[in-house]
Amino acid sequence: MLSTPQVRAHPAAPARRRSRAGTDHEGRLLDRAGQVSLVCGVVLAVLGLRFLFDAVASQIVLALPWRELPARPGIAPGLVGAAAGLGLVALGRRLARTREPSRG
Repeated sequence: MLSTPQVRAHPAAPARRRSRAGTDHEGRLLDRAGQVSLVCGVVLAVLGLRFLFDAVASQIVLALPWRELPARPGIAPGLVGAAAGLGLVALGRRLARTREPSRG
């Protein structure tokens, strides 16, 4: 086993330190990307569900037939927003799960 002064004198030591520093930086970047993905996903899913709720509520208030519900202007953006938001939440959770330390 090499002592601390020998490791510093070894020619590959700076490269090892750089590679560890790069891995740490990448890890922090993945953590931040996971957090951003979760927040954006939740916001987008809530907005999508709000559009869906508003379209259904207006359908009920106006007493229109249910078969005309897909023609309401908020249905398509609501479905796309909710689906994309849930996808981002899943991606953020996956990124957070890959960064968790393994428990022996």
